[in-house]
Amino acid sequence: MTRRTFLHLCLGLAGCAIPLKSTITLAVPPKEKTIPASNLSPLSKSFRYENVRGHIGESFSVYGLAIKGVGKVVSLKLVEVTPYRIDQKTEQFWVRFSGPGDYPLPSGIYTFKNAADEFELLIKPEKHKSGPGYYLAEFNLLLERSR
Repeated sequence: MTRRTFLHLCLGLAGCAIPLKSTITLAVPPKEKTIPASNLSPLSKSFRYENVRGHIGESFSVYGLAIKGVGKVVSLKLVEVTPYRIDQKTEQFWVRFSGPGDYPLPSGIYTFKNAADEFELLIKPEKHKSGPGYYLAEFNLLLERSR
């Protein structure tokens, strides 16, 4: 059996029809869609993936931490929204916030506020990062069924 025959046989078994003399080109990935700011809902109204992603770059004052009897307000910036599974039934993704490295927050539920919004969110620190503190919030949303 020649190499060419072997490759034709393997490709045929895999259900692929690729000519051996074809050119392979690399496609440029499409640019991410962004939602115009006018179409964004406040996060307190919608934690859907597309809406949260539209808030990247926003800063929030985070309340809820009391150390030595004094409440401390920490500023966190939403820096990344990464999808895990997005389909018609489920949206699973995680959100990364960055904050000051000199004042780490423990895992917990905090109140997030900015000029337009207020909501509570469970965050946990990312210990493997250096520099500023990074925090994750994980989302697993079951979407309503269409009837």
